[in-house]
Amino acid sequence: MIHIIIDDQLLTPTAKTIYCRFLRQMPFPPGWGQLQAPHHLLKYTLQEHARWSVVIVVLTRLWLKDSMIKQAMVRSIKEAFDEEIKAGIFGVNPTASSIVVGVLAANVRSNMMLTADQMLDHDQDPKNFKAELKRCRTMFQKFAEAAALATGSRGQRPSGLHYPDTLDEYGLVSLLIVLVGEQKHKEPEKTLLAFENFVQTLRLVLTDGFATDNPELTEQMRHIKKSCPTLFASLLSQGESHISTEDADDDDPSIGMNLIATELHKKLSVLVRLSPKHCRSVLHLPLQTGQFSKEWLLKLRRAYKDDYGKNVIVIGNMPCKWWKKLAFTDSTASGHRIILHRAYSESRVFLVIRNVVPSTRPRDPQVDLSILKYEPNVDIIGLPAATVNRFYLVPFTESASGDWLLQTGDGSNHSVEDTLLLFVAWRIQFL
Repeated sequence: MIHIIIDDQLLTPTAKTIYCRFLRQMPFPPGWGQLQAPHHLLKYTLQEHARWSVVIVVLTRLWLKDSMIKQAMVRSIKEAFDEEIKAGIFGVNPTASSIVVGVLAANVRSNMMLTADQMLDHDQDPKNFKAELKRCRTMFQKFAEAAALATGSRGQRPSGLHYPDTLDEYGLVSLLIVLVGEQKHKEPEKTLLAFENFVQTLRLVLTDGFATDNPELTEQMRHIKKSCPTLFASLLSQGESHISTEDADDDDPSIGMNLIATELHKKLSVLVRLSPKHCRSVLHLPLQTGQFSKEWLLKLRRAYKDDYGKNVIVIGNMPCKWWKKLAFTDSTASGHRIILHRAYSESRVFLVIRNVVPSTRPRDPQVDLSILKYEPNVDIIGLPAATVNRFYLVPFTESASGDWLLQTGDGSNHSVEDTLLLFVAWRIQFL
């Protein structure tokens, strides 16, 4: 329902267009796919609505300004939240946009309290739980009332009419979330059967079941499977997902490399190789171990010893291959850079990373999240030191006027010193 209010009542027509573009640029938590465009709102699944509730908080904190909100909504928001403004809950002289960010943050908080697999220590006290949940629901109710006020008189409200009434009737936040996608699950058996039919058809196409009847589609899917080896890993068995050496090309990371896996990092493969020209001219990365600086050699030897248990003294002058992504145990992790180094006839995986540390800035009061920064120097770790725990870090820079600017692309156009990281420490892996 909050999504409908934002789309129908909050944003100006120009802001809606910018919002769609900004949503496509937003970094998402590791493992999450992109969301559909907002004009497909009624086609969102329940999971997409839940994930949107997380991303929209960060998006509005980085992007939303009062000039992007309809003037009627600006006035109604300040009217509906008059008590909270006087109490200083949103800070000194809060803007309408900062109040919206606070409401969206409270919505995520209530979602986690009602659906997360574990509770925070503070919430395990029933009194604290009830008080916090009431606070979050009251924020939502007042936001809904502001949307109703912005539509005009209470007797003539085509889109904002029933927001408070719906809250009174259905109550729980979890039930309000269900309402948006309820029409998608009137016949769950039919929906599940249609999904299973799709999965089985896709498996048959990938295993050449339609090679005679539809060779063009089979060839397209074979190309996708070869380009994205882990895309269909959850659908195919190990035998079905095997790529023969006849069909594999020279860029396939599984051919010609004896990658050393570990107990926690199985089904190991590296994806998206960086070209030598790009490494040399753009990223300024060494293409042979003989080009490593003394500092890099020390870090590589330390990673061999600490993470692999190998005391490698002679590094040699072997070629280095650089990659963007590493896949293991059906989970894909991205490092700053990934390098393969060959020693004793075995290729081992190392990650060139930048550690993050707390910045000198306090927690952001609008979303109550910590702000981190990169350490200036990179480090090298071996694959055993990499864990499947991945964090949602949103890079941004701060303008001279204090506005936050989302850092897009690979970050090469920003210095490490200027980059800050919003650490979204909410329990969102259950979504």
